[in-house]
Order: sequence, then C-alpha cells, then structure tokens
Amino acid sequence: MMSNPNNNGVQTFDVVVVGGGAAGLNGALVLARSRRTVLVIDAAEPRNAAAAGVHGFLSRDGTPPGQLLELGRAEVQRYGGQVRHGRVRAVTRDADGFRVTVDEQPAIRARRSSVPPPRVPWPPRPSTPT
Repeated sequence: MMSNPNNNGVQTFDVVVVGGGAAGLNGALVLARSRRTVLVIDAAEPRNAAAAGVHGFLSRDGTPPGQLLELGRAEVQRYGGQVRHGRVRAVTRDADGFRVTVDEQPAIRARRSSVPPPRVPWPPRPSTPT
C-alpha cells in the first residue's frame, strides 16, 4: 500500500513506527496486514547487534539478529509496508495527527505514531556473593 500525498506533497501514513527492531517490525507487520499504510523508520543501531543469536523468540531461536531483522523487513514490505533508513529528529502532534521529521528529508505526516521509550542502559546485575 502506498502513502497518500496531501495537497502540499507531504507523504501521509496511517502509522509511522520509529525503530525497526523486532518489536517495531512486528507492530508494522500487523498493521500492514490490516491494510494500514505504515512506514518504519530505522537508524540501524540495534541493541543486540553484538549477540551471536536471538533466543526465546518462537521459531527463530539462535537466528543472528541481523538476519531476523532482514526477514522482518521483508515480511513488512510483502504486505505493503515501507521501511526507510533514517534517524527521527522530532515527532510533534497537531490537529491532524503527527508530523515526523527525519534527518534532512521532507516531513512525513501520520495519523498515529509508535515511538519507543527512550533508550536507557540496562541496570547492572547485582553481584552474587561467592
């Protein structure tokens, strides 16, 4: 499914998903399968990039993280969703939904947005007495 350009030529999507990790791609997949116009914007900085494999993920245990993301992007695109590389600089709400600013690209409009919580480092594990 394609986005709908408005009168100003700005692309408008039903939903813009910020972040192309497993959770963002899964949400985008469900929306695309539901015939929503969806755009995933991903800066390609996965937190689990250094891991040898994904674990505890049904049917994909041990899959390298990069391969899992490639498969996820392909599934989203197969249902008409779009995936773009970029860094979201701002998401602002107005009367018509959301305006999403990505790097130096033209603004994108969305009726809804999915923005992850801010990245925070995992707390250190408590030391175990020996």
